[in-house]
Amino acid sequence: MHWFCANCEGSTLVSIKTDKEIAQRCADYFKVLEDRVTKMELDVSTKADIQQLALLEEVVETKADND
Repeated sequence: MHWFCANCEGSTLVSIKTDKEIAQRCADYFKVLEDRVTKMELDVSTKADIQQLALLEEVVETKADND
């Protein structure tokens, strides 16, 4: 239970509403940020390692030369 005088009641309720709106916007922002980081991690994990690519090219060239 809360009690505020008539002068403070309105501004207090506005402040509570504003705080909730700010908290929701922060949660939304951090969700977007989390999604972007997750996508970047996936992109990085699926990039070819230059050494692995060179080895694969050697294998393909060797196979092509032998055929």
